[in-house]
Amino acid sequence: MYQFAHNFRQVYPILNDPKKHGNQTDGPGTLYRSSRPDFMTESEVDKMKEMGIQSIVDLRSRSEYLKATGDKHLDRIYKPLKVLLPGFLGNKPSDAVKVKAFKTTACSSNANTSTEQSRKHYFINFYNWNYIWTIFNRATWYIKLYGILLLVIDVIFHTNYKHFIRLFARNVLNVGGLLEQYIDMIEMSQPSICAALKLLATEGNLPAVINCAHGKDRTGILTALVLSCVGASREHIARDYALSEAELRPVHSRCHDEVVKKFHMSEQFLKSDVETMEGLLDYIDREYGSVQSYLECIGFGQVEQEKLKKNLDGM
Repeated sequence: MYQFAHNFRQVYPILNDPKKHGNQTDGPGTLYRSSRPDFMTESEVDKMKEMGIQSIVDLRSRSEYLKATGDKHLDRIYKPLKVLLPGFLGNKPSDAVKVKAFKTTACSSNANTSTEQSRKHYFINFYNWNYIWTIFNRATWYIKLYGILLLVIDVIFHTNYKHFIRLFARNVLNVGGLLEQYIDMIEMSQPSICAALKLLATEGNLPAVINCAHGKDRTGILTALVLSCVGASREHIARDYALSEAELRPVHSRCHDEVVKKFHMSEQFLKSDVETMEGLLDYIDREYGSVQSYLECIGFGQVEQEKLKKNLDGM
């Protein structure tokens, strides 16, 4: 399989799945996962186009993308679109996912971009205000006060909220651990998850690539939900998630700088253990009965789940 970026691999059809496809070899997929594709060369972008990739479902916010490094040659072909989510109260997305186009430096610098952008690059913010408010309220009163002060400093000096995030990483996220962060996203990022699934169920959007910054956490959660929806075994889902640790080893120092050094998160946030994904799936089963029931609760009902399966199967 061609490697466009670190942690790039096929999600569906499931490779070597005797239940559905016999002993498969690498072939054309309908869904892939990856770390951020911002570093791809022009030839790699062209190769991805040749593979028929129609859309990129990017689980980063618009601002996270714009501030990220990389030449972002993919903007020449994949039109950047910000997904508009429901507000603070966390109400569910409507049937149609609303998007808004935006310009990037790469777009502006390429005169041929407007005529070539026949494919889509969707950006979905996972860390919405509902998520941030939950983490903020989990801190003690004096950490909250100190956090407000740091927030003002971050805004004044345009630090991308570095000091604010560091404070809550040390005092809240590190205490709860990686599994608790995943559970928070399952609960607080429901509109983002629902919108992403709706895009994957939309005819014309596949084949697609799911990605976030490193292709491990946000991507791992969405991939697990998709694989559960199509009936993959829990063992396969956990193994697929755990592959990220080895796949990201070549860029471990960069991941360490971006997670541990920059935001003071603990080393555990660089890992992707089987037990973490099993713990998340156990939580969903315990609280909602099944992944399918969870998806219904967040606004992605049985009809849409069947539509997603058919779209992934190319039907």
